[in-house]
Amino acid sequence: SGLPNFTLNIKKLEIAGSSTDYVLFLTLSNGALYRRSRVESAWVQVQDKTKKIAVIAPSFGFAQDATVMTADVNGNLRKSIDGGINWIDMGNPTGAKVYDIAIAPGGTEIFLATSLNGIFYSNDSGNTFTNKLSNLPAEAINNVIISPNYSTDRTVFCTSITQAIYKSTDGGDTWTFYDSGAKLTHQTTAINEFSEMQISNTFSIDQTVFLSAFDGLFISKDSGNTWKQKQ
Repeated sequence: SGLPNFTLNIKKLEIAGSSTDYVLFLTLSNGALYRRSRVESAWVQVQDKTKKIAVIAPSFGFAQDATVMTADVNGNLRKSIDGGINWIDMGNPTGAKVYDIAIAPGGTEIFLATSLNGIFYSNDSGNTFTNKLSNLPAEAINNVIISPNYSTDRTVFCTSITQAIYKSTDGGDTWTFYDSGAKLTHQTTAINEFSEMQISNTFSIDQTVFLSAFDGLFISKDSGNTWKQKQ
């Protein structure tokens, strides 16, 4: 309800907020972005198809800070601080394609995974970014996630296009490689070998991290130190 009346190809779906008060965001293959809250009866378009949205990233603290960001296919960023209703155009601060975005609770600290080397980091709500290269391979970074308890544990995970995974416990200043066991298959494009990472909402208790790869599904239950292939 509220989506275009034609055959749909949903490209991305993200859930923001808590289990009792959430907002859903999705983008279609045509690049349009839609929003639907828990109490709404239909989807509402909040960015049209000319925006060509490729990445959707709610803040881990969305229930409090109402922050969500998107990136288009060319790396242009847009940010909302009212739960995805109104959007601010932030341009392309890195001059690169953006593959993933992680926003710490509060919306001030932001991490970008891009087609350039290193992680891009902002501590001023995305107004400026610096490139953090320490210990990371000289290649594109395609996934970045942060701990839900980032304000206390400063934990960040990322993958490059050939290495999975790297972990930082100092906000991305230094990184350590932990071998997930996921191998390059050379059966897909480089950017899709390690396609997505997710972290448990109760990470402080269960220490669980997930890696989706073309090679299978990999899970760590000790904060990314050791991994098992589950499928």
